[in-house]
Amino acid sequence: MGDTSFFIYFIVLSLILCVISFISFLKWKLDKITDMVRQQHGCTYTFKKIENRFIHTMCEGELVHRLGCSSDFVKGKDLDELFQPHITSRIKAFYEMAWDGMENIVFDCTLQDITFLANLKPVKVEGKVVEVIATCVDITERKRMEDDVRETNQFLESIINHTSDSIHILDSAGKVVRVNPAFERTFGWSAQEIVGKEIPFVPFYLLSMVKERRSEVLTGEHYSSLETHRLRKDGRLIDVSISLSPIRDSKGTVVGITGISRDVSERKQMEHMLRDIEEKYRIITGSMTDIIAIMDPYGRIMYSSPSHVLVLGYLPEEQEGSLTFDYIHPEDVAENRYLFERMVLSKTPINMDFRFRHADGHWVQFEGKFAPVILSNGEVNSVVLIARDITERKKTEEIIRRSDRLSVISELAAGVAHEVLNPLTSLKGFVQLLQSSDQQSKYSDVMLMELNQIEEIIREFLILAKPQQVIYVPRDVQQLLEGIIDSFEKQIVEDDIQIQTYFEADLPHIHCDERQLKHAFVHILKNANESMQDGGIITVQVKKEEQNKIKVTISDQGCGIPPELVEMLGEPFYRTDCKGTGRGLMVSYKVIENHKGEINITSEQGEGTTVEILLPHSITN
Repeated sequence: MGDTSFFIYFIVLSLILCVISFISFLKWKLDKITDMVRQQHGCTYTFKKIENRFIHTMCEGELVHRLGCSSDFVKGKDLDELFQPHITSRIKAFYEMAWDGMENIVFDCTLQDITFLANLKPVKVEGKVVEVIATCVDITERKRMEDDVRETNQFLESIINHTSDSIHILDSAGKVVRVNPAFERTFGWSAQEIVGKEIPFVPFYLLSMVKERRSEVLTGEHYSSLETHRLRKDGRLIDVSISLSPIRDSKGTVVGITGISRDVSERKQMEHMLRDIEEKYRIITGSMTDIIAIMDPYGRIMYSSPSHVLVLGYLPEEQEGSLTFDYIHPEDVAENRYLFERMVLSKTPINMDFRFRHADGHWVQFEGKFAPVILSNGEVNSVVLIARDITERKKTEEIIRRSDRLSVISELAAGVAHEVLNPLTSLKGFVQLLQSSDQQSKYSDVMLMELNQIEEIIREFLILAKPQQVIYVPRDVQQLLEGIIDSFEKQIVEDDIQIQTYFEADLPHIHCDERQLKHAFVHILKNANESMQDGGIITVQVKKEEQNKIKVTISDQGCGIPPELVEMLGEPFYRTDCKGTGRGLMVSYKVIENHKGEINITSEQGEGTTVEILLPHSITN
């Protein structure tokens, strides 16, 4: 009996020890699990429904602390005590579903800018829910990425749907995956008509080239702003600028093609129009003799028309960037600069006359119009100059002015000459009678010489008078000049002057009044002689010229004439020395003019003077 009791006692004690050991193991295991739950990045909590309230019985994990709470704070709290009313109402619905036994209840919630995902799992005993375990995971970063992706997608969708460029997306087989509204408007096909099919807007003559380019894009190539043709649904060809890019998946494999095209038909038409306008402008500016220049508001040249080469001898690029005033005559700069600045300030066009330096150094007379180009803001952007060479017109005006002045003098000379010539003839006759007397011959010779001189002067006045009845007859110009030179050489034999002559062979005869022409040549030779006080050579050269003319050139080695005085030669009573009246050269101009010729005088101080006379072969009486 005693042994039996001891055995029973031993067994009971062993069982108690086993139970204690098992309980210790469970406690250790529970502590281990609690530590693991407490150290997890998310959190785990449990709740029960007690008297129609959801009471949290446990809450562990790092997420609890990131939300600004603690396990002890959450434990024992009702749902309404932990969350705002608008959050409680939403979460409570999920709690109810889990307490009713529904499995895998998942919801997300955002607190303190932290978004977490909760998974509710009911714990059942004999089919009845006694507790619900919730596991939560922090999905803040994932949520942010999802929001970014969604915003990016919305942004891209907005661009695709509202851009004016046509966009089409093809798969790797060349089938249409998507087109945007701009594509439908530009080419006429709707998305429903072409999605899943070959894109129909490629003209037949470009099919092979398009396929080749698609193959290259599928290997990773890009094409940008290719200008080509595309076909509309109505059959009309349009000009487009198209870019092609590959579409890659997450692994980098090309799975499709994006095409972006823009209708550039209007731009192409404008380019053609501009080219036509430029060509017309080039033809006009290249053939006109007026010069055109564009300057900035300070007078710096930005553009010169091709006519600058013809009129001024400058290539357009030679003048670009330089100041206009650098080419204007120094005497005109101050006035022209003032007028230019006034034009820019007043913003109104203005006319100017100015002298512009030719590439070879001489001055060209221009009349021009300067017009400001005004921007929309009212500022002067540039100035356009259109100018015309009026050098020849100025010369013509000067000739007319001289002719008018000479005409007045001629009328006066004619009146004076006729009034003086009649009594002079009588005086000359009486002097000749006195010569027959030996007693008066000494004085009569002097009187007759002076009277002859007066007669010569008066006849020169008659030459200047209104046109007389003159008979032009053919004369050998060489014989005419040789006779004049022989006679003249006898008069200058003591002046250390030599006359050299050069006559071209087979010179044609000229129609002339021999007496008047001799008069003109003698005056020119006298002027040459008088300019060479220390002796020298007078050169006379005669040769044929174009347009049936003969040119007589008389050059001396005299003192020369200042440039500013050359232009005044030939004016009535103008002279370059202190002696005489300038009548001789004036008469010479008149004689050459009566013979339908031209006289041009060039001179350089210290070098001498050259007189060129152009005479026609024939003159109608």
